[in-house]
Amino acid sequence: MMGCGPGAAARAGYVERSALGDRFDRCAKAWYRDNAPGELFADYTRAKAGLMPCAGGALEQPAKFLEAVELIDEAKASAKAAREARDAAMEDLRRRMGGQG
Repeated sequence: MMGCGPGAAARAGYVERSALGDRFDRCAKAWYRDNAPGELFADYTRAKAGLMPCAGGALEQPAKFLEAVELIDEAKASAKAAREARDAAMEDLRRRMGGQG
């Protein structure tokens, strides 16, 4: 399977670089999702609540952690936009059908 979805495979000749210079042979988001330890997501949740994984503020956090947080935020925003678009399309369909369904 190509792309960023679950099970996305490496693609021959494909190279994506992160802002920090990491190289990926498939979508970086898929790599982080499939390879990031569960603790990263717990750290993400705590960071969103203002509790960083390392002492200090945002500038004292590991750059890879901050990049991962940004990727998670982007993925969540993308999923929310897709959900809202789907819901709007369903609502429009219901209106067109006269409230049936």
